[in-house]
Order: sequence, then structure tokens, then C-alpha cells
Amino acid sequence: MDPVPLHSERLVLRCAEAADQDRLVAALNDQRVSQWLARVPFPYGPHDAIRWVSISQDNWQRDSAYPFVALCGGDLIGGIGITRVSEDTGILGYWLVPERWRQGFGREMMHSVLRFGFDTCHFKRFEAGIHPDNARSGGLLLACGFHAIGDQIYLHPPRDGRLQGPHFRLNRDDYRPPPTRPSATAKDEDR
Repeated sequence: MDPVPLHSERLVLRCAEAADQDRLVAALNDQRVSQWLARVPFPYGPHDAIRWVSISQDNWQRDSAYPFVALCGGDLIGGIGITRVSEDTGILGYWLVPERWRQGFGREMMHSVLRFGFDTCHFKRFEAGIHPDNARSGGLLLACGFHAIGDQIYLHPPRDGRLQGPHFRLNRDDYRPPPTRPSATAKDEDR
């Protein structure tokens, strides 16, 4: 599949490009972000960014994963992606720069990618695992409709070996996208 951009109220989500290298390094070389991520090296350098951009584009072509960077007003603020583990199941992973935490961007990214995964990729379920100390990430998953399925060993172990942590699942039939907001024109017409 060719990479497709997604658009939400405040974000553009698209596959990473070579021009994103410096912004990826700045974002992922922040230990406040990388400490929660299983497969991101720290320190994170230009070589890591170049490699990830290449892998991201290849994964789209192989229909094995669908990684996105999140842009808000041109600023790279996070990343989110789906890794296909079976015809029916995708693993969801995500991150945000600390300056954008607790502003609704995680939820906005997640709903955009969940709709893409269910509607375009035809997944029947998503799973996600979090670091055991990352309660905020668990709260985000719950707010987006996931339910806890117990602790499991990470599918992709972190740098320091095996880690067991909370895992979550969202089935297609249980997903409730947020209501769409009316446009300013529609609001005016309702008065």
C-alpha cells in the first residue's frame, strides 16, 4: 500500500520523510519520550532517524506496518503507527513530545489511526502494551475505548530485555469514534 495522509481537526498524519530527520532526532532524543518506548534507541541520532524513515516507507509498501508522524501547524509533535501481526490484528504504538502532553493530541492521533485501521486496513482488533509505570498512556487507551486484558510480555521487548506490562485490546464492534464537530457554518445555521 502506498502511504496515505490522514487529517484531523488539528493534525496531519503522514509517513515520515527524509526532511523530518532533524525533527525526529529532536523529539526522540528526549528521554521523557524514549523512556516509555520499547524499540526506540537512546540516545537517538541522525542515523536512527534516517533508518526509521527508510523502514517506515518500506513497511507501507510491504503492507506490514503503517507508521505516521503527527504534524500540528507544521511542527512534528508525535508519532503513531500500526504493526500488522495477523490479518485481523494490529498492534498500536504512539508517542508525543512533552510540550503537547495533556492537550488532546494523543486522543486525536489515536482516533484518526483507529478509523484508518478499521476502515481501510480492515482490522478486527487492536492491541497495545504500555510500560508498567506509564499510567497516563493507559488512561489514553481506556479513553479511546480499549479495555485492559492483563499483563503480558511485550511483543517487542525494550532495550533492557523482557518487560511485562499492562496490555489493552479494542475490538471493531466495540469502537465508538468521537462525534464529529459541526463546522462554524453549521453552527450558524442552527441558530
